[in-house]
Amino acid sequence: MLMQKVPQDNDEDRVTPEQIARWEALRNRLADELARGFTLRRIAIDTSLEPAQIEEWAKASTAFRKPSRWCGEPPFAEQIESKVAAWFAELDAERNQPGMDKPSFVETGTARDIIAGFQRARALRRAAVRHGQWITTLRDAVRPKDSIVRCGPSRWAKTKSR
Repeated sequence: MLMQKVPQDNDEDRVTPEQIARWEALRNRLADELARGFTLRRIAIDTSLEPAQIEEWAKASTAFRKPSRWCGEPPFAEQIESKVAAWFAELDAERNQPGMDKPSFVETGTARDIIAGFQRARALRRAAVRHGQWITTLRDAVRPKDSIVRCGPSRWAKTKSR
């Protein structure tokens, strides 16, 4: 009786040289964008993917190459590649717009004061929550507790100082 070799389900059989070349080009561009300061999380959010999926796809050209279980749907690797390529095209279009080299935000004294106010409010809220107090509004954090009482429709009223 002759033994026949059963064909194995091997991912390398499905990868063509064109697919490898496209994967390498996209992976190199992805590395460039990561070096420029983009995070994998930001790229994943912009492309509607998970960071782990992009990371696994970037590790090997054979990752996610198995055919989809749905008829007519491309393998997941091709879906990732098309989403990443579309994101790169959008990024290039944004960068090529005129005036993108000029800053869009100029810090002024007023902007610094507003940002400092936000930071103070966050710090006060963190400190109050740490000490078991519950802050519902910024007024709770700023006013001393003994000068605030709950009352009818106006919600807050000052007490008369003694």
